[in-house]
Formats: sequence, structure tokens, C-alpha cells
Amino acid sequence: MFSPVVALAQFDEGEDEGAAEPVKTEVDNKDLKALSEARMTKSEESIVRAASKILGVDPKNVAALNALALHYFEQGKLGLARMIVSRALQDNSSVPGLHNNLAIIYLAEGKQRLALAEFRKAIELKPDYRIGAANLGSIFLDYKDYERAMAPLEAGYRSVKAELKSGSPSAIEVANNYAVALSGLGKLDEARAVYQEIVANSSRQPIVLMNFAVLLVEKLKDYKEGSKLISKIKFAVDDPKILKKVEELEAHINASDK
Repeated sequence: MFSPVVALAQFDEGEDEGAAEPVKTEVDNKDLKALSEARMTKSEESIVRAASKILGVDPKNVAALNALALHYFEQGKLGLARMIVSRALQDNSSVPGLHNNLAIIYLAEGKQRLALAEFRKAIELKPDYRIGAANLGSIFLDYKDYERAMAPLEAGYRSVKAELKSGSPSAIEVANNYAVALSGLGKLDEARAVYQEIVANSSRQPIVLMNFAVLLVEKLKDYKEGSKLISKIKFAVDDPKILKKVEELEAHINASDK
């Protein structure tokens, strides 16, 4: 039996409302744009220069501190990234995105208990914070703790459901994890409905298609619909790992016919 793929925990780069600047500052919008462009280059010199210019005007600026933390996190400099996020939290403790990002750093450092506390704090501050919901849920799902995964994922799913039509990656991740939790709790028809909602709007998402196929074939024993979805996966996906799983699912269906 296959284990469904769970969306991995993700750093909040400031695109979600959870990491938005909580107060107005004197920082010029041009400088914020320059910081965003510097982040795209992945150049430490450019990022540090752009962030320093903003921090010279506003030492507490969330966007600048968050950009620096993300850069050093991606460079594997976890201690430095943690120090920067902790500094940002001293003056911006009500920003969920910062708690989320501190949790991600703790996870990378193997400090799961501290990470869970920070994820929970992010959700407490903003119950519909989608990145936090996906992250907290993914941690619980990784340990197959479906009961504890349900609350944050259900809240997250309610907040992002309308965005599935636009193919929002974060919305799809929350919905996928929610469906995995439902399936794990034996709520198979509800899980099926969530997958159908995702697929109807984002039909070329390999992970979602694969998870849905596993649900149909192995749990619901709906071989007719499972076969149709498998054909769709083979046409739309070129990932060798997924295609190998597809072959095994087909073998499972064929064996059931004998």
C-alpha cells in the first residue's frame, strides 16, 4: 500500500498576509521593490545591500529581516537565520509569518517540539493562515497523527477553498493535506470530494493526481474511476517515480480482476 504524498513545510516569503508589514513605515516602495528583485537574484551582496538600506530607515522592518533570514536559511546558515527571525519577533511578535519561519528553522535544526509551539502560535494569531495550516498539518501527517492534523487543516481548507479555481499552489497544498488527513481517518467520501475539487481546477498537479488514484484504487476499490485517473496521469506526468507507482496501481487493479 502506498503512502500519500504530503506537502512539505514551507518558509513564508512574505507573499501570504501572515508575513505582511504590520505597520506603516518611512521605507520607500522603491526600496522594497529593489529588495524583492534582489531576492530573485539569490545574490548575497545584493540582498544584504537592499535589506541594509531599508533597515537603515526602519531597523524593525519585517520585509527586510525576513528576506535576510530566508537567504541565510537557504544557504544552510541556520543559526544566523534563527537569530534574524528572533530579532524580528522582538518588535513584531504578532506577525504569524515570523513564527512560522522560526518553526521552519527549528525543524531544520531537529527541534520539533519548539517548531510545533511556533506553528501553533502562528495559527493562534491568524486562524486562517494558510501556510501555517499546511505546515502544522504536514508535521502531524508525517507521523500519521491524523486527529491532531485535522483542526488546522480544516480551518486552512475553508480559507483557501475559493482559491483552488485559480490554481494557487499554497491552496492546493492545504487541500491535499486535508484530503490525506480525511483519508487517514477513514472519511473516504469526504477525501474524495476534496480531491475532486482540486482536480477540477488544477488537473495537472502530479502529487494530487497520484494521491487521488491511491485513494480510489486502494481504499475505495473504485477501479473504474481509478483506471480513468491513471490514464490521465500517464498522459500528463513524466516523473519516473510517479509513473512507477502508476504501474504498480495498474497491477493492483489487474490482480483484483482475477
